[in-house]
Amino acid sequence: MTDQVTEIIKRTGCRVIYLMSGDVMTLPLMLFKLSPLRVGQELDPVAYRQGLAPKEAGLALEQAGRMLMTRDRTEAEIRKRLLEVGYGQEAVEQTLTRLTQARLVDDARYLKNYISMKIKKVGAGRIRRELMLKGIPAEEIAMALAETGTDAQLETAVKHAKKALAKKGDERHIERLAFAALARRGFAPDIAKKALAQARLSLLEQEEADGFPG
Repeated sequence: MTDQVTEIIKRTGCRVIYLMSGDVMTLPLMLFKLSPLRVGQELDPVAYRQGLAPKEAGLALEQAGRMLMTRDRTEAEIRKRLLEVGYGQEAVEQTLTRLTQARLVDDARYLKNYISMKIKKVGAGRIRRELMLKGIPAEEIAMALAETGTDAQLETAVKHAKKALAKKGDERHIERLAFAALARRGFAPDIAKKALAQARLSLLEQEEADGFPG
């Protein structure tokens, strides 16, 4: 069925094509450049996409490769971006199959590396939320965090707690603020409590050492 282009909107990585019929087509920029459209042009949308189909999988793979040049990605991140800019489901799945077979995309590796990096900065709660947003299943995250154990989390929490408790003011108020800060960073309540206790003891020992040099 012949339709007509009424408007072309530029978006990052794609072009959104509005048609007289009310239909909307989202085209990846690289596909659009192969066969540019203009406002007022008549076309058959189905035939137009079919004509571009032989090039679609290759260009989707190329775009995914550029994404991986900046940092490691999960399958879900790549799938979401390619679909957003207008690649078809079949081309996207073909791309992900090739990437996973080549181990250029490996969610298990991504999960392990992400936790290893983040566990030195924030708590398990925040790590869990961030990984779920990246499309990693909750059960896989839980297993990986369990393997990490609580020692690394506690060590990181103590570092944050020391900084928070070093502030001047009412001790109880400072400790409440420190507990809240640890919670915002994703540390579980039991980890936060242990960290505050260890940090307080460490600060007292430091004060004694400073006051009574050997």
